[in-house]
Amino acid sequence: MRWLAVTVGLLAATGALLAGIYVRDRNPNAWHPPAQQLARGDAEGVLLGIMGWHCPHGCRVETVTPLAQGRWFARLEVHWRAVCVEIEPRRFSIAPRTLTGFTGVLFSGCETRPA
Repeated sequence: MRWLAVTVGLLAATGALLAGIYVRDRNPNAWHPPAQQLARGDAEGVLLGIMGWHCPHGCRVETVTPLAQGRWFARLEVHWRAVCVEIEPRRFSIAPRTLTGFTGVLFSGCETRPA
């Protein structure tokens, strides 16, 4: 009977260990915001990068519309002048050593894009 108790104890300890590992490693924050909200946040980051951390008047994100393959078109108003960008939210990051200061962002003309 002693070996049966030892075996049951070891199985119970193994089960408790596995349950503890599961609880520790699970991702309770699996919810992600909608893609448009992510793209708008990235567009606001581009706007801040263009104008610095302060823009007293006339700077805002006008529109954010979807394009093909997970890209988004954003029209920014910078001191009453339009600046348009294409954003890939999966690749977006601020990269100070690059030419534009961003990765996942392509500056484009506003005339040929959706309004």
